Amino acid sequence: MLVDLHNPRWPLRLAAVASGLLLAAAFPPLDWSALAFVALVPLLLAVRGEGAGSAFRLGWLAGAAQWLVLVFWLHHVSWPAWPGMAFYCALYTGCFAMIAALLWRTCGTGPLGRFFLPPLLAVVWGGLEWIRGTFGTGFAWLPLASSQTQNLALLQLAGWGGAYLVSAAIMWLDVAVAVTIREYRVARAGKRRPANTVLFAALLMLALAWSHGLRVLHAPPDGPLLKVALIQPGIPQMDKWTPEMVDTIYGRLRELTRGALAEGRPDLVVWPETAVPDDIRSSTNSYEVVLGLVTNGAPILLGSTDTEYREPAKPRYFNSTFLFNTNGVIAGSYDKQHLVAFGEYIPLRDVFPPLGWLTPIEDSFTPGTNSYVFKLAYPAVGFSSMICFEDTVPAIARGFVQAGAQLLVNMSNDAWFDPSSASRQHMLHSVLRAVENRVPVLRSCNSGVSCCISRFGRVYPILTDARGGITGPGFQAVWVPVPPPDAPQTYFTRHGDRFGPGAAALAGLLAVGALWRRRNKQETD
Repeated sequence: MLVDLHNPRWPLRLAAVASGLLLAAAFPPLDWSALAFVALVPLLLAVRGEGAGSAFRLGWLAGAAQWLVLVFWLHHVSWPAWPGMAFYCALYTGCFAMIAALLWRTCGTGPLGRFFLPPLLAVVWGGLEWIRGTFGTGFAWLPLASSQTQNLALLQLAGWGGAYLVSAAIMWLDVAVAVTIREYRVARAGKRRPANTVLFAALLMLALAWSHGLRVLHAPPDGPLLKVALIQPGIPQMDKWTPEMVDTIYGRLRELTRGALAEGRPDLVVWPETAVPDDIRSSTNSYEVVLGLVTNGAPILLGSTDTEYREPAKPRYFNSTFLFNTNGVIAGSYDKQHLVAFGEYIPLRDVFPPLGWLTPIEDSFTPGTNSYVFKLAYPAVGFSSMICFEDTVPAIARGFVQAGAQLLVNMSNDAWFDPSSASRQHMLHSVLRAVENRVPVLRSCNSGVSCCISRFGRVYPILTDARGGITGPGFQAVWVPVPPPDAPQTYFTRHGDRFGPGAAALAGLLAVGALWRRRNKQETD
């Protein structure tokens, strides 16, 4: 069937796809972050004058174009998961476009309405991101704020309202540019000079946010320095759990850790998520490897599976972190709280067994229940570990810092998605958690971006292999400035995300209003 390019709907659809592709380009692998400030302009202009249903479809099309590009790496785990997740995330862009069309009609005609349209739609965008990150199990992957991890001054807004406030600030300019372009079109048709107050207000807001961020970045120096050795084994995911690789895994952990110790004793050695090939509590072989290394004088934080036998026929499995002190004793452990659906557990499997076909996992993990803070004796530092995608959940990082963590450690295994841009996309979330709570974040990956992130979001040199890649084995010693225990907490840490739920409530009300208006129009027609 031939596509009729003369159909008046096609320019609108092309504008929607253009917005989606521009949004995708603002994130890795292209990382053209400046596009985030104008990416939605084609879509916003396209939905002006459209009804609720038509605007939703255009927004969904834009979101589908964006997310099909950004989460293409999901095909490494499951081909159906790739379009499924992309089309799900596109629903939120569709809702945004529907609300934008409603507000264009109701308050975008008069001067005062046009002035308030950008901040109103900016809040709606932030609210929809919050809903996407919390609804069900939540998928908080790549909020708009994560495109600006190099723009440290603007990013400091996250210390007040979290990542979703930063996303709203970016969207404010997007909408302001769209409104200004529309005003120029109308003014040219009427041969009059357009007003630039809408764009000026958006630029003034960003300038104030940027100047605030500059003041934050000039804060006094941190507290004590902590020397940490990050170990990246670089084991391919398909080989990680095969019996033939066990000796290779043990040998690589020994070699890399001894290499790090030979360069000067660190205060802490960090291995990645599920670094050992079995349960560390019940494995003599894994324990002997750890014991032979910690007795050299440096405690080791490592990831491992853990099994609890409350009932012999029903063991419970955990994705856990263990801290071994220098005499080989477990000084503390943490069980992952936020599990990944279809990656670490299968939701509703007992009710609908065919769901198990969507994932390669055979058994589900059990979520942990507490925000545990590990303690180093010297220097005296409290820290917590976020396992894998837990760094995408703002509430988990905040809970650790509230419990006394001065440092966050993200232990991950992004080898599931090699080769892809997933590793670099994943790292952006740790930057957001550092800025929201103003504590440094360490990342140790089996394969991925192992690095140190300052409490202001600055990324230290990334661990690379001999060829400059981020997937191979290696180690890196980093000096981490740790804030003192009595350092003032950010507003976000003290009070939580006040902006996200409020913005979500506004988005919900406006969405209901858009649907109600559509129903009334249909009845009138």
